[in-house]
Amino acid sequence: MPVNTNSEVIYPVTIDLKVIMFSVPGDEKNISDLNAILNRLMIPLTKEWTVTKSTGGNYNSYTGKIFITSKEIMYSLFQELNRHPNVKFAI
Repeated sequence: MPVNTNSEVIYPVTIDLKVIMFSVPGDEKNISDLNAILNRLMIPLTKEWTVTKSTGGNYNSYTGKIFITSKEIMYSLFQELNRHPNVKFAI
């Protein structure tokens, strides 16, 4: 694997995607919506989502491993996530 000495991402890359979403009854709807976004952009989920609930119960953190092939796909992913009404933020 090439070593990156600057802050630029070298594609393709596998990353851990963390999405903080407003809590809804059950996790199935949020997970289904996240999978739909990935499917639309043809981004493979290489490790299933793990869910962590916030202490107050208002938010859930969803973490999954994804494979990104280009900067354009990465930007498109974050644009789609930002449009989702339940997404608080994604990193």
